[in-house]
Amino acid sequence: MKRSTPYSNSNWDFSSIWNILYDADHISYPFLRAFTYDTPDANPEVNPIPGLAHCTDPTGAPNIGSDIAICYNTKPNTIVIVTQPTGYIGILDYKWQSSTDGTTFSDISGANSSSLSFSSNLTQTTWYKRLAKDGTCNTTFAPSYGVWKVTVYPQFTVGEINSTGETICYNGNPAEIGSKTDASGGDGSISYQ
Repeated sequence: MKRSTPYSNSNWDFSSIWNILYDADHISYPFLRAFTYDTPDANPEVNPIPGLAHCTDPTGAPNIGSDIAICYNTKPNTIVIVTQPTGYIGILDYKWQSSTDGTTFSDISGANSSSLSFSSNLTQTTWYKRLAKDGTCNTTFAPSYGVWKVTVYPQFTVGEINSTGETICYNGNPAEIGSKTDASGGDGSISYQ
C-alpha cells in the first residue's frame, strides 16, 4: 500500500529532479514534484504539488492584434501587443520576424522591443510575428500567439483614354471617348470623373 509520508534516500539526486532555477530577484521550481512510493527501492511517482506556481511559456498569452490592409508604398502603424505575456521569470527578450509568403520567416534587424515600429514603406504583403524568451525558464526564442498580416494593395494606375481623336461636322455629336486602359490597383473600388 502506498504511503504519502516523506522519504529520504541519499542515493537520489534531488538537484536534478527539482531543477531549482534562480536569478538575482527570483527563484523558481519548474519541475518540483511530490513523491509517493511503494518500497524504498522503487522509483518515485511524480505528482504535481497543488497550488505550486512554476515557470510556463512566456509566449502563451500575448496576442498581437488584427490584420490590416494599406495602400501600396505606405507605412503601417506600429504593431502593439493586445495582451502581454505571463508566466516567466525576470525580464523578457524579444525579436520580430517577417515573411513575404507567410511561411518562411527571417529576423528583422534591430527589432528587439515588445512592439514593432516601421521605418520604411511596404510594397508587398508581409506577415509579422514576435518571439520572446527569458533567461531562466525559457532560454530559447519561441513565437507569440498570432501572426500579423499587412496586406498591401496593388499599386494604383490611372489608366489611359483613347486619344486617336475624330473630326465632326459643326453642331455634330462626337463619339464616346473610351478607355484604352482601365484604371487598376488600390483597393479595387475605382471611380471616375
